[in-house]
Amino acid sequence: MNIIKEAFKNYRKYLGEKLALSLSFTMFVLAALAIGMLGSYLFVITIPLIVLPIFICLQVANNSIKDGMILRQRNFFAIYPLAFTPPLFGTYKVLSIAVKSILIYLGLSLLTSFIFLEIYAANDPVFAQQISDIVLLQANGNMDELIKAYENNVTIAFISSLSMLISGGVTVLLALHFFGVNTIALHLAFSMPSMTGRMAGTMHRQSLKIFRKDFLSDYFQATWFVAPPLLIGLAGGILATYFVTNNKYLVL
Repeated sequence: MNIIKEAFKNYRKYLGEKLALSLSFTMFVLAALAIGMLGSYLFVITIPLIVLPIFICLQVANNSIKDGMILRQRNFFAIYPLAFTPPLFGTYKVLSIAVKSILIYLGLSLLTSFIFLEIYAANDPVFAQQISDIVLLQANGNMDELIKAYENNVTIAFISSLSMLISGGVTVLLALHFFGVNTIALHLAFSMPSMTGRMAGTMHRQSLKIFRKDFLSDYFQATWFVAPPLLIGLAGGILATYFVTNNKYLVL
């Protein structure tokens, strides 16, 4: 089976319904983002209570359209409370994805920052001296002067932004990959209501051990075209924030 052809055939057949579902999902995501702008800590509430349950609604409704589900708001939102009940709750493994993503981001940030600092220091004697001065300030415990020297160094700000762009781009793609692979568990859980979320996750992992090569082949064929616009959007957001506000903390 050519999964790309099957996917586009499915989308063409139910294009209007899928666009309507996608619009509903997008509106809820934008609302969650708007709430998050009041304070980043609010994402701890909006993501598990708004974004993930609505994504489950989107996924289940998309899958149910071809089975004859009538597209109504009532039918769409009827799925919402199911997102908080076994076996659907926890099928995406968001916490484990978040932990892995944070560790990957921190590791890549340290690695890329170190590489860029070494390259710039080796080719720019002035910058090398500035780094030596910063290290000396740290050794002497002059934290106020250290922070000021760090904040006012244009090269360090550029290296931080570049490192964040590379590390963030790789981390976003890996996080979405982990998430995308886990969405298959939702179909297992929903198709067998008596199954617990843990059982669905276990069956998913065991199945991947057997069919990993075939699954990943189909998976990447169906999703590779998502990567370029995501990376362009990430880079555009970082660069726009940097040049418009010139506030590297806001960029971070």
